Amino acid sequence: MLVYISFIRKKITKIYFLIYTLLLIALFVLLFASKNFEKLENNTYEGSFIELKSDNLNELKKINNIKDYFLALKLKDGFEEIYLIGNNELTENEIILPNHFQNSLSKEEPVELELNKTYEFNIKNFDSNKNNFSFINVARQIIEDNKSFSHSYIIILNNWLKKDKTIKKLEDKYGIDNVVFQSHSSSENYETYINIVKVLILVLLFIFIIILLTTCFNIVQDEHKKNDLYYKLGYSKKKILKFNLIKIIILIILSFIIALIFSSIIVYILKMLNLFV
Repeated sequence: MLVYISFIRKKITKIYFLIYTLLLIALFVLLFASKNFEKLENNTYEGSFIELKSDNLNELKKINNIKDYFLALKLKDGFEEIYLIGNNELTENEIILPNHFQNSLSKEEPVELELNKTYEFNIKNFDSNKNNFSFINVARQIIEDNKSFSHSYIIILNNWLKKDKTIKKLEDKYGIDNVVFQSHSSSENYETYINIVKVLILVLLFIFIIILLTTCFNIVQDEHKKNDLYYKLGYSKKKILKFNLIKIIILIILSFIIALIFSSIIVYILKMLNLFV
């Protein structure tokens, strides 16, 4: 134990510790920033979806990055297409409309829809999602009873940053004509920030690895005299090598823990300042 305590107390060890810690703090904050920008970018796609014109769900289940998918009946509202989707919380005479209908309809007015038969609904609510221009919620049983009506599957993605790859996979399996991306994304774009942060992470990671290798070599060189003493005292070369490895591991672990604590505090402060979500 004294071997490791004396190593930690050395001035050069404290310098290595400070360098490791500062680099790791920068890396952790950048990683948090990358996740933050990805979350903001995904939020801009709220209300977007992929429409799949197929009933073959076996291939769909094999594709990653799909958060959810559900059957929808397609209707025409003037020149726009709207989709009826099933909601287990609604009774057969209840309906939830997109928010933009609030300007033209009131909850007191009944709503009629013509499917395989005429349905009359009471408006339970208007969807609070301002980006929802397409989905009308009705009881799931109504969807099941009208499967013969024009329908498709609505797909929601986990990560919209990977939408192009996911759409390409869907097109390869189902054909280009059967896959339609319906975008309701806002004009805000965070992809540039994400790419800049990722480049900075790679640069810092490269610098950290170079410094780590250099300092590890220096630690072995600095401990050379002590290693000779340990060898003369009867310690095997294998045991001495183990000492050096443990010293380096202790240094890295301590730096990692302190860096994680400080970076968490920094991120918390940034969230309090509304700079992170």
